[in-house]
Amino acid sequence: MSIIKKICLTVGLLGIVCVLKAQNDIRSWYQILNENDDKSAVISEWNTTFEFEKQANQMMPRVIKTDVCKIIPLCGRQLTRTYFTNSHKALQKYKIVSSKGNRRVKPVIGDQKDTDIFQTDGQYYLFSLNVTENDQYVEFKIVTVYDDIRFFTREIIPDNQFFVKNRSVNVIKPNWLKLNIGSYNFEQVKVQKSDSISVNGNHIIRYKFDHISSPIQCDYSPSAPHEVPHLFFSAEAYQQEETQWEPILKTTQDLYLWYKEMLGNSDLNSKSFASVLPEILKNKRSKQDSVRSIFYWVQDNIRYIAFEKGIDGFRPQSADLVFKNKYGDCKGMANLLKAMLNTAGFDARLCWLGTRDLPYTYSTSSIAVDNHMICTLIDKEDKIYLDATERFVRLGDCGERIQSKEVLIEDGQSFIIDTIEADGMLANRKNYNLKLGLKEKSLKGEMSFEYVGESQRRFFQFMSTQKVEDQEKTIINLLNNKVSCEIDSIHPLPIEFERDTNFVMQSRVLKSNALLKIGDEVYLGISDLTPYFNPYIDTLKCNKLCFNQTINENVKVDFEIPEELNLKSLPKSITVQFNDVSFKAGFDSSNGRVSYFSQLQIPNRIFTAKELSNLLDLLKQQKKYRSQKIVFETKL
Repeated sequence: MSIIKKICLTVGLLGIVCVLKAQNDIRSWYQILNENDDKSAVISEWNTTFEFEKQANQMMPRVIKTDVCKIIPLCGRQLTRTYFTNSHKALQKYKIVSSKGNRRVKPVIGDQKDTDIFQTDGQYYLFSLNVTENDQYVEFKIVTVYDDIRFFTREIIPDNQFFVKNRSVNVIKPNWLKLNIGSYNFEQVKVQKSDSISVNGNHIIRYKFDHISSPIQCDYSPSAPHEVPHLFFSAEAYQQEETQWEPILKTTQDLYLWYKEMLGNSDLNSKSFASVLPEILKNKRSKQDSVRSIFYWVQDNIRYIAFEKGIDGFRPQSADLVFKNKYGDCKGMANLLKAMLNTAGFDARLCWLGTRDLPYTYSTSSIAVDNHMICTLIDKEDKIYLDATERFVRLGDCGERIQSKEVLIEDGQSFIIDTIEADGMLANRKNYNLKLGLKEKSLKGEMSFEYVGESQRRFFQFMSTQKVEDQEKTIINLLNNKVSCEIDSIHPLPIEFERDTNFVMQSRVLKSNALLKIGDEVYLGISDLTPYFNPYIDTLKCNKLCFNQTINENVKVDFEIPEELNLKSLPKSITVQFNDVSFKAGFDSSNGRVSYFSQLQIPNRIFTAKELSNLLDLLKQQKKYRSQKIVFETKL
């Protein structure tokens, strides 16, 4: 055999070996992926390093983040990576390298926005490149810089798309910086933490994670901060000179004073609304009526939009501008509400808080603790929280998303920390009451349904988007999708979106062919005539679960036993309960009548993975009980 043939044969065999090895490598990757993991690529190594630098002119220290992410393509397709920036976080440089060498990829740069109205300081850098199975890896090297350490708050551990085999986060903390590092949701990951001191005296904190799947979102997943593993950073102070320490956000007072600095005097202008305020307050004889009128006017006349421009969303628009534009974000609406109430002679103040989407408290001084602003009316010892972004909320109530949360209230150069009380189960409910008659084989009668609290607010918010002439059709469709009967003649219509009374409506109900006769026995089901809570929960995806609204549904059904039938048996009552969740239902008979009741109560909180099986069992038993039948026998 000639030398050339031997060389060709050797090259060919090497090629086959390489292909087989590549196939085995891909196969080995597939074997460690979970069912819900993206199968197009995996991240084999992902290293993130944070370093800190002082700046001149007593500016806050800056943070340099170096991200090196090595991705293994498992099939030929387009590979994309997105990096986000904002007014204090800039992408400084990038380099993309593959097994074939440097790749020239120009990112697509765009503004972060969901609609034409949503505005934010944020931008995204989208890198996209075509890969094939011959690309053994693609490595992204990205350097971003926070120009102000106060805006350096979190580092998410999983990737939002791909499985990660090895992940490391290195924090190189200099001895001139006081930095706190907290961890959230680490029970879900394998982590090794180590501390060391470098030659130049820097404190190096290393976190190593193994085998991390991307977060899976189901319909009832809690917000990411409650579920996704992440590090939380809060900088207290830095040493400007050898002995002089400058505060960053060491205490809540530091945080509050920075918030006040962001406010400036933008809430003082009342010229624009001075002409409408007398009309708003016309014929209002009490303080409460005056406050209510101003609060409802802002709800009804200022459109709430997500508007996060200006120091990452911390600087509100002036009350004057919000009034003229007739729209604003939470800060702008709170600013306008405060200005109008102050002008009317009330002690109204701005306040900051984090909604239930955030697990943090003011025990940590960080701007990440807050994502919302409202207004608080101070009346002697009483505090009335006013959130104008919650349309149709009545005076004295708050949306569930801010209940039980700490609130930071302005108080001159000091502040007040308070907690917004939760309304509780009784303040949030849906009640369905049916009075029916049995004629031939059909059940027929009246149903009243009452919505209270969060249920009423959300119903009003949805119905306000519908045309007046479509209201009856919309309500019938909502109810018919959840019951096994016909509903019509909704009244009274059109809906009056009255906040200060509980919402009650009436309708006609008809269930045809309600009776099933087998021999001398007649079967009747009445427990499935009303809507009920029946969520689809994907147990493969849900790790934690939250319904984001208190579930308190109460049903009562009452009907007269026909003369031609004798009651033979009723289903037994049922009570299913665990912790603060319960389902109760049962039947009763007296004076020739049969009644049915049911009550389902699920609080608005996060349910852990351990509680999911109990919750699913309760919902399963609820569904099963609704199929129970009353048994009659025909009279001889």
